[in-house]
Amino acid sequence: MLSEDYLIPTMDEWEVYPRVAAAVGAKAVEQGVARINRTYQELYAQAEAMIKEARDITRLLMERGHIPEAPG
Repeated sequence: MLSEDYLIPTMDEWEVYPRVAAAVGAKAVEQGVARINRTYQELYAQAEAMIKEARDITRLLMERGHIPEAPG
């Protein structure tokens, strides 16, 4: 859970990262510097899917012993 005691979320709090990515992307669209025009919801869904896929692949690689388990 996020806490007032720290600013940067842990990797276990992965749901924060798509929100940040979508907010940055939406601001780029708003300022006219983005090459694409997507809504916050579209950006969030894309970021969430990318992060979920990366987490799933990492978990599978750890389960199969191809990479070591994360410390923790």
